[in-house]
This record gives sequence, structure tokens and C-alpha cells, in this order.
Amino acid sequence: MVITKIELQKRNKDRASIYIDEEFAFGLHVNVVYDLGLKKGMEIDEDFKSTILAKEETKQAHLYALKLVNYRPRCQSEVRRKMAEKGYAPEIIDETIDYLINYNFLNDEEFTRLYIESKIDINKYGFNRIRYQLGGMGIARDIIDRCIAEYSDTTDEYPMALSQAEKKVSSMSGDDYRSRYRKLSGFLGRKGYSYDVISKVLKEVLGDSNE
Repeated sequence: MVITKIELQKRNKDRASIYIDEEFAFGLHVNVVYDLGLKKGMEIDEDFKSTILAKEETKQAHLYALKLVNYRPRCQSEVRRKMAEKGYAPEIIDETIDYLINYNFLNDEEFTRLYIESKIDINKYGFNRIRYQLGGMGIARDIIDRCIAEYSDTTDEYPMALSQAEKKVSSMSGDDYRSRYRKLSGFLGRKGYSYDVISKVLKEVLGDSNE
């Protein structure tokens, strides 16, 4: 088999059409053409053809993964899941994840810090809920523990929980003490605040049941 023509595609200058023995064979990313040194008149066999196609599949996997992480921050497990859904083989997924990590396009620790910051600043979540959600994403426990420890040293849950509770309790004016206590404690628990913080906030907002 002989490569008889390599032609840039008109609609996508990043891709080239490869002709073998005067017939169109397949399209390749131009980087694959350059990396493998493909040129007109080059003789190839079936083994090398398989190498070419494998290289192209890996290149497309890289491009797809880069598109994912450039759209928004993602963790390793999400990228793996998306690539598996796209139909990429496990070995290509592994190689792509390594590629992203090596070039710092994928960093679970940095993702975790950004996630914690967002959930505290925007959603006003407590650390219990944040920890649970990160675990569900497949983030390693040591990363979660380390990053939450960094934020817990400088972030006091109490003022956040108190502010949330004061807003919530304003809609419970018709409820008795027990109902307000139950609803408010459930609300703060779902937000992810610790038992100690919830107890302190309830006492501050609701006072004593005998009052």
C-alpha cells in the first residue's frame, strides 16, 4: 500500500484526507500526520495502518477531554465517565487522563479547592454536605480531608448557618416552637452544618422552649 495523496480538508484545516493507492482511506488530524511523518509516496503495511488509526483515536480522545476541561473545571472521575460514555476504550481513557494530569489540565486537588470555595460562597453549604458531594464525585478521601481542613481553619460555619437560619425562620411565624425547631434543624442539616453548629444556631434563633 502506498500513500498517494495527503490533502487538507476544506471545511477543517486541522484535518487531512489520506489517500492510499489513489483511493480515500481515512481522515487524520494534521498533528498525527506530522508526528508519524506521513508523506506522499510512503509505503505502509497493515500493521502501520493500525498504528496510524490508533494514533488518530488517541488524538481525538485528547481533543475531546480538553474540550471537557476547558468548558469548566472537572475531576478525574467525571472525565473518565464522559469518555466511557463516548465509547473510548479503557486504555485510551487511562492514557488521556495521564496526559491531562502531566500537562496540569486535570488536577483533583485544585478542583476540590474550587468546588469548596464555590459551595461556601454561593450555596452557603456546610462542610458535611460538601464532603459528601465530593465523595460522590469520586474525589479521593485524603484530598477531601486535606482541602476541607485548609478551609475549616479560616472559615467559621456559625455565621453562615446563623444568617441562613434567620432568613428561614422569618417564614415560620405561624408555627409553634417545636415545628420551627424541627423545620429549622432539618434545613440546616440538609445544608451540611455540623450538629454543634446547628445546636448553637437554634438556641440563638429560637431561644429556649420555655421562653
